[in-house]
Amino acid sequence: MKILFYLLLPVLLSGCLGREVIAEEREQLKALVESNTSLSHHFLQVGENTLHYASHGDPQKPALIIVHGTPGDWQQYARYLYNETLLAHYYMVVVDRPGWGQSTLAPQKKIASFEEQAVVLAALAKELRDNNQGQPVILMGHSLGASLIPRVAMDFPELIEGLLLFAGTIDPQLANPRWFNYIANAPLINYLIGDSLHRSNKEIFALKDNIHLMTERWGDIKAQVIAVQGLEDGLVYPKNSDYIEAQFDSNRTQVIRLSNEGHLFPMNRRDDVVNWALTLLERINKERAQ
Repeated sequence: MKILFYLLLPVLLSGCLGREVIAEEREQLKALVESNTSLSHHFLQVGENTLHYASHGDPQKPALIIVHGTPGDWQQYARYLYNETLLAHYYMVVVDRPGWGQSTLAPQKKIASFEEQAVVLAALAKELRDNNQGQPVILMGHSLGASLIPRVAMDFPELIEGLLLFAGTIDPQLANPRWFNYIANAPLINYLIGDSLHRSNKEIFALKDNIHLMTERWGDIKAQVIAVQGLEDGLVYPKNSDYIEAQFDSNRTQVIRLSNEGHLFPMNRRDDVVNWALTLLERINKERAQ
């Protein structure tokens, strides 16, 4: 059993956050919620899918929607909902991706394609834009969330004006499952790791095909983009940043490489994340003014 644990250890770490970080985030969120009850929860029906999201702030301001990776839920990034600097500029929203947390999929579906998830997230973006009289909507994604959100900007360029891509796999040549994903896909291991990690593994196996469908469409992205990658990331290949530089519109895209930083920098470099979000909004407003 100990050998099996060590074989599965990379799988257990293959989501956006390690277990200790998740536990810490949930404890800190609990304290925030208990001291501040202004957080709102919403459910948006989109076809056969139900999207749950939490929000905080003034809905008349530009919206910043945070999209988690796999596995995950809204609580992993909920501390950003209470960041006073962000709230001075944004209406803050964190979603449960379709099929995760309190968001549900059509019956019998285990995971949703990027195309299907883009439709759901676009419905939320449209609702927010309708409520804020056309103020910008920005998507921030980490890990698989960062791989997903360019699809939203491609399919719905009229809704999405900014992308914050944190540690996302974008290059289809770097999207193959790792050895531990194949081990986790074996029937017995599937049973042992449980439903959440099983579904997460299925999303990793679907990642390459989802990205491949986007490869001819990078030019369809009209949003301003900031992409950030840790050069010591053991879960997402750092060379994804090279691909973004080569494929995205250089006039609208800034790529930032973090030396000595791994996969979890959105959790331990919150001040930087806030600054990147403000910089992106400034760029959008400047472009709008031209």
